[in-house]
Amino acid sequence: MSDNLVLELLRAMRSDLTTVKEDMREVKLRLTALETAVGNLAATEMSHYAITADRVDRLTNRIERIETRLDLREASSLDRDQRKDHPPTKSLLSSDHDLDQIGGAGGDTGFDRRRDVARPLHLARRQAH
Repeated sequence: MSDNLVLELLRAMRSDLTTVKEDMREVKLRLTALETAVGNLAATEMSHYAITADRVDRLTNRIERIETRLDLREASSLDRDQRKDHPPTKSLLSSDHDLDQIGGAGGDTGFDRRRDVARPLHLARRQAH
């Protein structure tokens, strides 16, 4: 009788072990799916960071060009040396095209570049002469 009891316990243990193995397979599959999702999320985040960094760099370059064009900041020494050798032949904002490059011709923003930017530059040029 004790042999039957031991065999029953072994069968129960084998059944429990089979259940644990199935549960472990499921856990491994779910863990693999989670790892894949986290990896994709990290890759997406890195991609967004790279895109944002690129946009910030381009905006910084645009702001620097605008500041230089409007004489709002000092140009680098190389730029100053080049300007001494080759003085500009046209004004900073010489045409409507140049004004449009800054951001349009006024519009609904309440900011009129021709009035608020071009005229003060014109007055500044007049005062310089």
